Amino acid sequence: MRSCFAALIAVLSLSGCALFHSGEILPAPGSVAEGQTPLDALQTGSVPGPAQAPVDAGTQAEATETEATPASEPAACALGSRFVHNTRYDGDRVVLADDQALVLRSVMAVNTDGAPNSFHPKDPWGETGLAINTVCNAMSVFAADRRIVRPDQCRKLVSEFEHIRDGNWEPEDGARLILWGVARQGDRRPEKYRPCLNQQAPYAGYMIAPTALAADPEKGLCEQGRYLNALEVPFIIRPSGREFALRGVDRGDLAMVLEPVSGRMSPAIIGDIGPGWISGEGSVALHKALRGVETLPQSRGATRVYGAGETVTVIFPKEAIPPGPITPAAIAAAAQNAFSAFGGLARLRACDAELVADPLAPQVAATPAAAQ
Repeated sequence: MRSCFAALIAVLSLSGCALFHSGEILPAPGSVAEGQTPLDALQTGSVPGPAQAPVDAGTQAEATETEATPASEPAACALGSRFVHNTRYDGDRVVLADDQALVLRSVMAVNTDGAPNSFHPKDPWGETGLAINTVCNAMSVFAADRRIVRPDQCRKLVSEFEHIRDGNWEPEDGARLILWGVARQGDRRPEKYRPCLNQQAPYAGYMIAPTALAADPEKGLCEQGRYLNALEVPFIIRPSGREFALRGVDRGDLAMVLEPVSGRMSPAIIGDIGPGWISGEGSVALHKALRGVETLPQSRGATRVYGAGETVTVIFPKEAIPPGPITPAAIAAAAQNAFSAFGGLARLRACDAELVADPLAPQVAATPAAAQ
């Protein structure tokens, strides 16, 4: 009986790696190839795991004399507080938080702010292949009848926009644009009613799409290069709200975003603060990374279905990139450092498990990244 028990222990001891190893390994110092960022290594799986020594007959014999090694304790989320963020379309979203991090699940929409091809005067619907968004997401209109036409009246808004555009932005009937998602030529009349137009090829003629966080503050307000490029820079829009503000979450803070089904991740920076009813938005570049695709949307319709779906985001308040230009490489390096200090993927997965199990969590199944 003793020999049978010992043999069973040996089998468990030898198979413990397969039973308990998660396979989710963060880059270790010195394990990232030359020319590769830590995030590249993390996402491509090129970081080697622990060396596996061959097992010979003598080792197997010795194993019968030892007890099986117990599995290590699973990572714990251990964020000390929580609050509920109310959204318009995604239900009540639980947010786990402490002084160092916040973790939340969200159905992250695609945000085109800062994309040089976001809005074009000749493609107000984003249907002809010029623009990837509609002007209804960038402005309201003060119509000739002295009524405000809002974004939820998109058909009328586009009609009024075309009327104002064809009147050289100042038609005689007094209709004017109220710009908030397109940069204005100035803060006084008549400049504040006129959109900034890009003068640089290959995007000459496009309206300038700004971001609150400047990539290069030295550039002018009517230069697209001043703003984060949504096609290249992974950034998120965090919802407004008292709870986020109390915890110091602001523009320029770093984050890591996980698509929980595929396991793809992307670093990010908070580029703006959006309305309180959203659960979150991310730049085109962020969704591109989370979906693992190479193509970019070429129209508003393509942009609408470009999102990665349900995501898990950890935000690091007061963690920012070093002074200098805001580039994808700078974001990746600083976000990876913050993510490693947080506890990496194992801890983020533990927090996600708490979010999914929370009684207040919406019954939204995790979905794979959208098909291209």
